[in-house]
Amino acid sequence: MNPSPRPRRPWKLRVALIFWLGLHLVIFGADILAPHAPELQDRLAAGVGPGLGPSESGLYHPLGTDRYGRDLLSRMLYGARLSLLAGLAAAAAAVGLGTLIGLIAGYIGGWVDAFFMRLCELTSSLPWLYLLLAIRALLPLETPPEKTLFYLSALIGLLAWPKPARLVRGVTAGARSADFVLAARGFGAPHRHILARHVLPQVTGTALTQLTLLIPACVLAE
Repeated sequence: MNPSPRPRRPWKLRVALIFWLGLHLVIFGADILAPHAPELQDRLAAGVGPGLGPSESGLYHPLGTDRYGRDLLSRMLYGARLSLLAGLAAAAAAVGLGTLIGLIAGYIGGWVDAFFMRLCELTSSLPWLYLLLAIRALLPLETPPEKTLFYLSALIGLLAWPKPARLVRGVTAGARSADFVLAARGFGAPHRHILARHVLPQVTGTALTQLTLLIPACVLAE
């Protein structure tokens, strides 16, 4: 018998994947593709509109410049790189912390589970936007952008872990009573072995799904 043909991906999905990959290649290739350095000021072209030819200084700005004469296309490419890195770092921190807490709460259960779930509810009730604005206002004005980005990414990660933790906790609680986990426990396997070899593979798919869903939200928060 001939094997059944593999299902083909819809053309819209292929186009979306190509666009996603191309966008990231353009953003992370900003050092090559950006027409100018993002901090370079062309004072003779300050405030020039998009699509205009070279200014009196001889520099060309495809999307125009801001009021300080800085090229908008270059600043957009470099700024998008920082936003993507911040979103990925914050989402990875949130999913990592949520997976760890969900594994502990779902596997141990009892008062540990109740404590972490109440902590989830408390963290979920905190207003993201006002906390981010308050933290940024508390930072000194001379704080380098790299440190500010690190602080904000860490804060977003600390605020976004409850949803992954709840989902991982549910999967872990179901896997705790599975036959293969009970068999491993009956053979005397240590808890860390059961978590690493039997429970963690069950929650990997949920964690990766949450990672892909959290990245856009973290980029927006950043």
